[in-house]
Amino acid sequence: MKNLKASIIMSTYNKPEVLPNTLMSIARQKTSFPLEVCIVDDLSDIDPEPIIKKFLPDAKYRRLRKNHGFAFSKNVCLDMVSDDTTIIVPMAADIIMLRDDAVENLCSRVSDKNIVISEICNMRVKKDMYLNFDAFSKPILSDWNGALAKSLKPNITCRKNMTSWLFFLGAILKKNIIDLGYRQVSCDAVLWQKMAKGGYSGDLLTTVKAVHQYHKSILIPCKIDNTCAFYCSRTVKNGRWKGRGGRPKIKPLSLI
Repeated sequence: MKNLKASIIMSTYNKPEVLPNTLMSIARQKTSFPLEVCIVDDLSDIDPEPIIKKFLPDAKYRRLRKNHGFAFSKNVCLDMVSDDTTIIVPMAADIIMLRDDAVENLCSRVSDKNIVISEICNMRVKKDMYLNFDAFSKPILSDWNGALAKSLKPNITCRKNMTSWLFFLGAILKKNIIDLGYRQVSCDAVLWQKMAKGGYSGDLLTTVKAVHQYHKSILIPCKIDNTCAFYCSRTVKNGRWKGRGGRPKIKPLSLI
């Protein structure tokens, strides 16, 4: 693709404790094309701006004045991307890319009406979801939110935030995500329905591996503002950890 430029869009969504890992994995990316990062904070309990400035200072950042929900935050990100961006890379704030060529590989496989997503190593993925965009009869991405997939009847006014493959790590042409009306949808089930009717296809790249940071054992401590890396409500005061449960047990993860 000529004149390629990619924009990672991300909502912090109350996940400042895992942001350092995520941002470091972005900073390590090596691409043959320009790459920008657009981050929106949907009024997290802990302001993530100091973390973003330390680990990814060149990222575009905006903090909303009102909590609108996870999906809406991603919509705001679309307004932040550069006009010459050709590929959108939606990414969750609790995902670590394990290879420094992850974005390069994702973007190199994207084509018109073809969505590319990364394998999440520690989550059971339903590959058929990405081929048929069936958000109603099969669990979404993993078993833990399968019940939601079966019970939810999505529409553009739905206020439930649905986690989905597009929000973990993937790539889609900017023109496609605009044509699908991404700014008007509140969850990916709506997007899937449009993709299924519009003749879209999806590829699962097993060579692009990522990890979902859902457990404290894979966190790297972030000491910005004396804030604990796992329980953000805990802070250090006079050398002691304040808050429930005392100091968390954290074991760093090797990013390579």
